[in-house]
This record gives sequence, structure tokens and C-alpha cells, in this order.
Amino acid sequence: MTSRVWDKVESNLLESAKINKLRKLPGGDACVIIFMKMLLHARTDGFVCDGANYRCFVDEIGEEYEIFIMAVAILRELCLISLNENEDVYISNTVIHAEDAQALFK
Repeated sequence: MTSRVWDKVESNLLESAKINKLRKLPGGDACVIIFMKMLLHARTDGFVCDGANYRCFVDEIGEEYEIFIMAVAILRELCLISLNENEDVYISNTVIHAEDAQALFK
């Protein structure tokens, strides 16, 4: 049996100023799609993928590596994701609120 994990994401996230700014950039729509895929793959602690396995994650989500690297740089600059010292990707705490979501479904 699979377990379900719930993350609470702001309902207006796609209309936010950061996402609108991202969409206006060249390749921005692809970055938004990558960000949405990151949200779907994120664990409750926000972890998306480790820095040593970007290529595996990119293959898993069906995107191009160069676009993914560009998206990581832009999403980091917009504080939608963060990277640790190992270049592991995490969704920003301002985007997902796992504790709030868990309380809704108890």
C-alpha cells in the first residue's frame, strides 16, 4: 500500500509576481513546468533531488538537462528553491507548507 503525503501550496502561486516574472523570461514557460514537476516530486521536507543526480531527475521528469540547469538558476534567484552545499535542490519553505497540510488531513 502506498502512503500519501500532502503538501499545502498557495492557491495563487501560479498568479504570483515571481511566477509572472519567470514566465516573461525566454524559456520561462519551460521553467514553470519544471518548477511544477519539482513540486510534484518534493518530499515533505522540500527535498527534490540531489546535486549528484540531476541527470537522473531530468530523465525522470522528461525535460532537457540544459533547460533544467537554467531553471534551477532562475528559481534559486527568485527564492522558489534553494540549494545546499551539495547542490541538492529543495523547494523553498515559503512555497510548501507540509505541516499545515498534514493538519488538514488528520
